[in-house]
Amino acid sequence: MLRHPEAYADHAADFWLMVGANVDRGLQLALRALVMRQTTRSYALVQRATTARNQTARDAP
Repeated sequence: MLRHPEAYADHAADFWLMVGANVDRGLQLALRALVMRQTTRSYALVQRATTARNQTARDAP
C-alpha cells in the first residue's frame, strides 16, 4: 500500500469495510481511491462506505 497506493486503496477499502469491520478507515481509503482514480468502482465504493458509515451512526446509542 505504501509503494503503490493508487493500486491498492480500493482493495484496502474493501477489506476494512468487510473483514476489518472499520467503516471509518474504509471510507477514508475509498475517498483516497476516488481522488486517485475516478472509476465506476471508486464511486460505488464511496457510496457503499458512506452508506455503511451512516448506518453505523444510526445504530450508535
